[in-house]
Amino acid sequence: MSEAAAAERDQTLRYRLPPLRKGLYRFDAAATVKSAAGADTFLTASRFYSVRGPGFPRPVTYAEMLAAATYLATHEEAAEFRDAKTPAEQRKEFEAFWLRCGGDQEKAAALIQKYYARVEEANRLFTTTREGWKTDRGMLYCVLGPPADMLNHLDTQTWYYDLAGSAQDNAFMFKRIVREGDGLTVEDYFLYRLAGIENFWTRMVARWRSGEPL
Repeated sequence: MSEAAAAERDQTLRYRLPPLRKGLYRFDAAATVKSAAGADTFLTASRFYSVRGPGFPRPVTYAEMLAAATYLATHEEAAEFRDAKTPAEQRKEFEAFWLRCGGDQEKAAALIQKYYARVEEANRLFTTTREGWKTDRGMLYCVLGPPADMLNHLDTQTWYYDLAGSAQDNAFMFKRIVREGDGLTVEDYFLYRLAGIENFWTRMVARWRSGEPL
């Protein structure tokens, strides 16, 4: 068979990769034809692959669940989460944190179920190059839940909640940003940090920590 005929056939390439940590990876492949004049590249291709946790989009390890709980944790608690290295230490921190929020085991279990269901859904909805719960929209979704209404307009997206209080507490606007580079296009949304949002956020976190989340 001639080199030209061989080049026209469908080809399957197989790679054996080493174990990869969680993250985004780019793989490049190039096909070349050797001739008397040298090697001539006639085809290149790039693919991006995202490596997630074993149960993604659901957090299943104590390390993953502690990381996602940082929105509700104090600075001291977040530091204790990071210092817990072994699964036994992570489980101890996880159980102690949610028991403090719930006050008893039954309420703590209900809070855990509600919060991590939101984390899982945020991962389904908003994951791009990072887990969905780590994005601004994921942050809001985990703590406040899904919005009652949503409005898309040009390069903004606004979420509306049926909350008591000022109109500012009811509406949250995100700026749409498109980033391009290395053959990858990523669409992300960043929350406008308006005046007063920090006080509102503190109140909403306090509701979780008192066992009565929104």
